[in-house]
Amino acid sequence: MYGTKRNGGDLKFFFASVLTKEIGTESMETRQTSSEVIEPIQIKEEKVFAILKQIRVDKSPGPDRVFPRTLKETSVEIAGSLADIFKMSVSTGEVPEDWRIIRVVPLFKKGSKSNPGNYRPVSLTLLVGKFLEGVLRDRIYKYLDRHGLIRESQHGFVRGRSCLTNLLEFFEEVTRKVDEGKAVDVVYMDFSKAFYQVPHGKLIRKIQLLGIHGKVVNWIRHWLNGRSQRVVVEDCYSEWRPVTGGVPQGSVLGPLLFVISINDLGDNVVNWISKFADDTKIGDVVDSEEGFQSLQRDLDQLEE
Repeated sequence: MYGTKRNGGDLKFFFASVLTKEIGTESMETRQTSSEVIEPIQIKEEKVFAILKQIRVDKSPGPDRVFPRTLKETSVEIAGSLADIFKMSVSTGEVPEDWRIIRVVPLFKKGSKSNPGNYRPVSLTLLVGKFLEGVLRDRIYKYLDRHGLIRESQHGFVRGRSCLTNLLEFFEEVTRKVDEGKAVDVVYMDFSKAFYQVPHGKLIRKIQLLGIHGKVVNWIRHWLNGRSQRVVVEDCYSEWRPVTGGVPQGSVLGPLLFVISINDLGDNVVNWISKFADDTKIGDVVDSEEGFQSLQRDLDQLEE
């Protein structure tokens, strides 16, 4: 019998309580995955202007209440100043405090509305900060993709792959083996509060092992640390709480950082594995005690 684990608090403190509180990274075992080093990121006024002109005006404003339409209609006037701010932020590795505050809006999923675990936290951050996140995300992704550093098993937040490619690849593998008359076992895993469970220290270490160093990793470290959030329900606000771990789910850069954090999941697995972000499927032919034990060893490896 294959097994999994789940977690499960007052909406006021719940989204802060599920964050990872990291002890240290001294015992972390990782291996260098790239001998390449990411090149310096150049930020030009023309690029910032293009970003401003592409803003969707129907998007919600951030905690500063600056609406997207305002930024788009003043793009000519503010593009140069924003480019200078972005350059200074990347060159110093410092992220303005306003870019690191989060308004968490809980969206009800299903079940009892009195259970905080039945709400999905959506993080609202400053739009201006998201613009620079997008520049860094695109540059980092281009580097990872060029050097083949994202595992083939990952279909989430990866260009050219999607939920559809994940399903097609999965069904092709399973139906082929079933057509051969073989018994196939598949185990589905969904990590509880996955984005909120990413430890910052380990994430930074993994980023460095991919060849991302210097100003870029310093910026990401500062962007992750010193964050604070509060829950907003209609016109009611909780007090500010420190963000001790995780990557903001409503951010632009966060999903790519999550992919990096979970990238090595399955490195030592011998059975077939497929991922869409944290939603993971693992399985293979299990028609003997040896096949069962092999799959169980892989599950134990994934848990470790």
